[in-house]
Amino acid sequence: MTKDQFIQMAVERGADALWFVAGALTTAAWQNRTRLWNAAVCAGPFRTKSVRISAAYLIRIEIDGKHLLVRGHRIRDQFQPVGGVYKYLPHAKSKLEDLGVTTDQCFPVDEDSRSDLRIRVPGKNVAKFLRWFDESRDRECNPWREFFEELVEPGLLSREVFPHAQFRYVKRDERPVRWSAELETREILVFDVFELVPTPEQEAELRRLAAAPGPDHVFAAEARLRRRGFQAGAEPAERIAPTAEWML
Repeated sequence: MTKDQFIQMAVERGADALWFVAGALTTAAWQNRTRLWNAAVCAGPFRTKSVRISAAYLIRIEIDGKHLLVRGHRIRDQFQPVGGVYKYLPHAKSKLEDLGVTTDQCFPVDEDSRSDLRIRVPGKNVAKFLRWFDESRDRECNPWREFFEELVEPGLLSREVFPHAQFRYVKRDERPVRWSAELETREILVFDVFELVPTPEQEAELRRLAAAPGPDHVFAAEARLRRRGFQAGAEPAERIAPTAEWML
């Protein structure tokens, strides 16, 4: 190989490498566009404003093509996925205090909601908080607590059949910062979706529940979730929360 050929090959490979890096950066930026938008807006126009963040998880429980929903605790006239807001551990208190995090007051704070990651964050620290959340340190990471509290503890599912359960992580969805007319505040919604991975015995228990209609649970097909319970030409049998579609 001559010197000129070597230089030409190096230039071509260098160009290929640059195109690869540029493509990777473009892909990463597109995949993280909501995070980039939230960080930019909160560090800019909302820098000195308080931003409400709700960090939660939804559990997809599907049996025979239908999804299990439960009656809402706070909004009693609707059905929603099993799940709830993550909780932070005591070890996180100093970190959250350093970020200026305060408790959200849109809903009453009681023993059940204490340590919820339904909080207020100064705009300038939103990006730092979201990075802390991504690390999954000093906070709840497993969806078992809400699964137990909403299905096993009230007796919808048998304790003997569900002494524990396995879940598959599906995805994370972070919504762009928006103004909530209902709560009259700026807010960012972040939620993880998990999927129950039942044993054969647990599948049988879910079928038993599906065959036993009750006031606090329904099984709904995907189309009903997307329509939020409405059906053309008929009164809705039940109102389904928008979050039900988010878990699909």
